[in-house]
Amino acid sequence: TPLEVAARYGSADMINLLLDYGAQIDASCLSGLTPLQTACHSGNVAATESLIQRRNFQEYITPGIPGHPLTIAAYKGYYKITEALLRHGAD
Repeated sequence: TPLEVAARYGSADMINLLLDYGAQIDASCLSGLTPLQTACHSGNVAATESLIQRRNFQEYITPGIPGHPLTIAAYKGYYKITEALLRHGAD
């Protein structure tokens, strides 16, 4: 989805634009990952911040899909993303 691409490579402004015009914040890509999981995988701090500010963090968890955003960020050593997720209630 365009939102998945923006979560991987884009800016917070692009994510906000797509969401403002109706992009589904919880739409998963072909692999089943949500935009937040994609942002965490790619180390995109701005995208992660933008996504978690737009929605309750716990609503991002996709049952049956491995890769809790906090686990992804911690495993990859993304300190700023891990910190942002913890500030927004990740556990």
